[in-house]
Amino acid sequence: MKCPACNADNPDNATFCKSCGKALRSNLRQCPNGHDYDASLSYCPHCPPPRGENRGMQETVRSAGMGGETKKDTGPGPEPVNPKPEPVEPSETKEANSDKTVILKKPVRGDETRVLQGNRTEPEPVPAPTPTPYPSPGEKPPSPDKPKPQGNWMLTGWLVTFDLDPMGQDFKIHEGRHMIGSSDRSDMRIDIPGVSKEHATLLSRQGQFIIQDNLSANGTFVNGQMIEDRVYLKENDIIRIGSIDLKLKLV
Repeated sequence: MKCPACNADNPDNATFCKSCGKALRSNLRQCPNGHDYDASLSYCPHCPPPRGENRGMQETVRSAGMGGETKKDTGPGPEPVNPKPEPVEPSETKEANSDKTVILKKPVRGDETRVLQGNRTEPEPVPAPTPTPYPSPGEKPPSPDKPKPQGNWMLTGWLVTFDLDPMGQDFKIHEGRHMIGSSDRSDMRIDIPGVSKEHATLLSRQGQFIIQDNLSANGTFVNGQMIEDRVYLKENDIIRIGSIDLKLKLV
């Protein structure tokens, strides 16, 4: 089939020319806007209807109750699709069938302000967590994984020194084994130069006190003598760890 406008060849079942787009059959008409449509229609389906024309409307017959009059109501056939509802601002809402108004304000720095009317009660504020106190200057925080002296925790004596504090300082001795050193895991912690992390071990068992050096760098002394093996202690013996003298006092 040839196009009467441009003489281009088109398939036999074609409706419009593939080159110029003109109608190939006589049962089509063209609107003033250049749209081709079925000639059996009285209007162009591609163009908007003129103002005042009820295109595509259906007539609905309604009968009056008392007078018996019949009225024709021209209205749209299919129901229009409901538009998407607009979002409601959360700043102020009013309950249905109620005069109670709830005003919610945006929180400032985590605090939420609520103004409630009626019989509603305002929720109680959540208490803030208690901050962990910092240690005083020069004091180290306690180690959470510091081991406890092994034994039944019965107090058996003290190691007393005036070298760390002029007012005196003591280390309690319980039934069991105690680690002496500069490590945070030590039971008797002496954090000064010359003291190894695990300097010596002190054992209290059945009324006897035994001390042993743990291959420390500067050694352990009892009554002025460096020890190499286990040494049994008695009351008032002087143990020297680094530059600190510790006197043994029994219960």
